Amino acid sequence: MFKYVLKRIGQMLITLFLIMTILFLLLKITPGSPFSNPKITPTLRAQLEEKYGLDKPILTQYGMYLSNVLQGDLGESIVMIKNYPVKDMVAEPLAITIKLGVISLFVGSAIGIFLGALAALNRNRFWDYFNTIIAVVGVSVPAFVVAMVLLILRQDYFSFIPLVFTKADPIKGVTAIDELVSLTLPVISLSFGVIASISRYMRTELVEVYNTDYILLARAKGLNKRQVFTRHAFRNALVPIITIMGPMVVSLMTGSIVVEKFFGVPGLSQLTIKSINVKDTFVTLASELLYSLMFVVTMLIVDLLYGVIDPRIRLSGGDKK
Repeated sequence: MFKYVLKRIGQMLITLFLIMTILFLLLKITPGSPFSNPKITPTLRAQLEEKYGLDKPILTQYGMYLSNVLQGDLGESIVMIKNYPVKDMVAEPLAITIKLGVISLFVGSAIGIFLGALAALNRNRFWDYFNTIIAVVGVSVPAFVVAMVLLILRQDYFSFIPLVFTKADPIKGVTAIDELVSLTLPVISLSFGVIASISRYMRTELVEVYNTDYILLARAKGLNKRQVFTRHAFRNALVPIITIMGPMVVSLMTGSIVVEKFFGVPGLSQLTIKSINVKDTFVTLASELLYSLMFVVTMLIVDLLYGVIDPRIRLSGGDKK
């Protein structure tokens, strides 16, 4: 198990290195410059490029950037907040985006698993048909459309829910509970697709599991429905659910870009968009690198959870047995 974890961490680091390299090169070959403002004279532009090392060859720039990253230095903002450390600039938006994503994933997974299990245990009944409708609508409708519908509904029915995100601030009397309440609409927007996907998979897997021989054997041994469900069916049905968590995180990342804009959430996606628009190279690189880091870490956690969910799976020496 330990060797497998080390191997996966090594693969994760190589993946991050390749992503960072490709992103850096893409930003460099993209037309435009952080100093393309017509008010900046050619002389001043040359001085600024020299100050930030942008006048050097691309490979030299990349070597300097890689060296700084390895030392924990993500550079300084060139345009948005001049000379401000990027790592301090992305810290708060990153925390907000992670909070929004984790809550959305948790809420969506919990409700999806519950609905899927309810549908499987009540096949061809109301809850089964209801789950099918939720699954079809949730998979078909993107997060930003759900956000738009929630905005319309809020005006008439849920005006007590804050429209714009409010960060906890004891000085202003804004508590952590107030912050969580202000995340209600963004969380619903992002978690709706998660609910649809997971409920669909959960229902399908449970139906399949209930038709297997070992479930029939468990019933023959005299186990009641609750024991069969909790000891055998539920745990085995969770393995495929864990498998789709990786793509689910990617979906939440892409969905959060629009949802954060809709509800005024100052997350990492908003910072990324702003930095791309003004060609703030180091802020863009740091933001995209953090997104990549969140994804590869999630994939690592998903792999390790296999052995926790299903005792039959063992990771030894890098192989699944």
